[in-house]
Amino acid sequence: MEKITRSALMSLATKLASLAEKDLGSVKASYAISRTIKAISQEITTIETLKEKITKDFEDARTKLCEEYCEKNEDGSPRIENDNYCGLPNEDFSAALQTLISEHQPKIEEFNVFLKEEIEVDLFKLDVETLPNYTTAMDLMVLEPILK
Repeated sequence: MEKITRSALMSLATKLASLAEKDLGSVKASYAISRTIKAISQEITTIETLKEKITKDFEDARTKLCEEYCEKNEDGSPRIENDNYCGLPNEDFSAALQTLISEHQPKIEEFNVFLKEEIEVDLFKLDVETLPNYTTAMDLMVLEPILK
């Protein structure tokens, strides 16, 4: 078991997913990557689900504000042109949006704290020599938690 922050785990997962689609020229490297992806998938799903919920909650509230403060059609429905609400931004909308952002900020801060927390995960170690020659220094920095 290795300790790693959730944000570092997200970066690792992104890099592993990218490498998983390439021919690594080594069965050992491919195996280590696939095994690590499987080991971290549940935690990654938890992080992504929480992020999506926070984002969706904000976007739903922002859309309601847009619909409330935009220009209306004769039937009272929001007036939309080219996928944009007409008449925005205006003073009332801007003030309401600032309030929404202020109300939403603690959720974002809490999520950022969540991402910085260290967790223990089972990472399959990989010999650096098994990585392909095209592996960049940035790749190595991200992959460091699984390198031996």
